[in-house]
Amino acid sequence: MVSCLFCIDWLAEKLQILPDSATYFPEFFAIIFSLAIVLSFAQRRKIDIDSRVAVILVLFVLVFLSSAIVNNLSPGVLINGMRLNLKFLPFFVLPLVYQFSEVQIRRQLVFVLTLTLIQMPVALYQRFVKYASNPSGDPVGGTLGVATSGTLSIWLACVIAVVVSFYLTKMMRLQTLVVLLVLLVVPMTLNETKISFFLIPLALIVPAVLSNREGSRWMRLAMTAGTTFVLFVFLVTVYNTLRPSRDILEWFTTDEATEYVYQGSTTGGTRKDVKRLDSISIAYNKLQYENATIFGLGPGNISPAFDRSFEGEYFRRYDNFFPKRTQLSLSLWETGTSGTVLIVALMFACGLVAYKLMLRNQGDQYEALALGWIGVTTIQVVCLLYISAFVINIFAIFYWFYSGVIVAKYTTIGSSQSPA
Repeated sequence: MVSCLFCIDWLAEKLQILPDSATYFPEFFAIIFSLAIVLSFAQRRKIDIDSRVAVILVLFVLVFLSSAIVNNLSPGVLINGMRLNLKFLPFFVLPLVYQFSEVQIRRQLVFVLTLTLIQMPVALYQRFVKYASNPSGDPVGGTLGVATSGTLSIWLACVIAVVVSFYLTKMMRLQTLVVLLVLLVVPMTLNETKISFFLIPLALIVPAVLSNREGSRWMRLAMTAGTTFVLFVFLVTVYNTLRPSRDILEWFTTDEATEYVYQGSTTGGTRKDVKRLDSISIAYNKLQYENATIFGLGPGNISPAFDRSFEGEYFRRYDNFFPKRTQLSLSLWETGTSGTVLIVALMFACGLVAYKLMLRNQGDQYEALALGWIGVTTIQVVCLLYISAFVINIFAIFYWFYSGVIVAKYTTIGSSQSPA
């Protein structure tokens, strides 16, 4: 399944080695995981979940169901809505009912890192061979799919946060960290994704600031700041070399940079007309017009589907407003302000649990993973404004699966022993 997440879209949509239907494999695995959850729970009769996380999760599911009832969704539309909004749920719950061993988690992480490192040679091939005639780095998405440069950069930033955390918790040598940082940052320079200028500092600084390890925090921050500066200069240099017609630092000071995220569009149009922040403000304004602010227009009711019978009644009316431009806009459209607030709250709750697990200072891989996951959660929260992260399989599955692993680990240790 892990291999599928890294290459299924690329093989099916770009190389056309597999049929388009292959892109639904993750949904198939979600069904398999759901069955595994039922069997595991029937055997253990126990679920390892923090009470705050449980309350938020239950409330989110209730809001989802309420939105479906209020909007009188047909079964087909509801199924499409579940696919978009609840895809993460089986992957989040599985570690709560099935205890993965430390060896299993370590092997998973090594395998995921290996597949991630493959992105560098693929990105080099795409940038300098396959799409050499294209002045833009947009086609450079590694094996993650079609036009997925942003997805690749966000994923690499998340991996950087985890790798840095393993170093900060003394579970990785400095030489290994340096090699990995180079291999992970290079694809981010080749695809020219502007959000990389913000994600790289986040991936490095958040773990360094929050690390609870002994030693001088100021020295740790100074080293992190120096590393961030070096990588920033490297990113700028490569960007300006590949795009000599535009200095990226000067671009950030122009009106074009502001219009890159917000134009004040209210009428929709093409993707270029509806910027990321536009999509959020449009969603809220249209919900007010439809008197659907609290529960939205219904899960799946605004989204396309593989078959017309699964298509929502509002899809064609509002499709030119690009509801799926960002995760926040999509959540607003389909589950309203209540569903949007709860999914963000769930992310914050998982981040808080990761922080508490890290404070236990166990000296094992869970301390490193928990510290890294605070950085990953920070990146994912920021990217709610950038892409529809949880519609994208690699985020909908990996982020929530390892969030579940961390919540389960914290719960099994015993929340009563949590540090103040």
